[in-house]
Amino acid sequence: MALFGGVLQLMNADAAVVFSGVDGTLDFGVASGSYSLSGIQVTVTANDGIVNATGSGLGINDSSSGDDTDGLDTINLVEMLTISFDVDVMFDSLTLGGVGGNDALSASFNGAAPVTLDSSGQYLLGVSLLAGETLTLTATEPSAQTPNNGVNITQFTVTAVPEPSSMALLGLAGITTLFRRRR
Repeated sequence: MALFGGVLQLMNADAAVVFSGVDGTLDFGVASGSYSLSGIQVTVTANDGIVNATGSGLGINDSSSGDDTDGLDTINLVEMLTISFDVDVMFDSLTLGGVGGNDALSASFNGAAPVTLDSSGQYLLGVSLLAGETLTLTATEPSAQTPNNGVNITQFTVTAVPEPSSMALLGLAGITTLFRRRR
């Protein structure tokens, strides 16, 4: 927060935080891990195997042979990643890569009805998640005859949501600033 010419401004209040699935920061090598960026801690958990990230994307490396290590697939079992945060966030977007004709992800925010994501590219979601609530990404098969060969999560973007008490303090500071300026 800064004061310029009697006007209260929030620094980075609306700054989106981009978590990369391709730069190795989320490559935990274990079933669950956490990473902090810009004051937001994300926890990523695999339903089986380990959370793995390569230059192609974030995924699960299960213990079976033939598994796509940098994506979510259904080759040996249905792979699921659960993502949660330590603060309230707006889950702005999710970017996928490697989506073939029989590949898709099901995205469920805190147990709500799932949304199917069936092409590569960025999905603008704008879903609010309170601290500890989850996004579950599940590999799905649009055609049951052919397994999902792997969907890569290349990045996801969130924006921290200020706590109500912080907003009240900012409002009070703004009113105080205006009152002082009028004197």
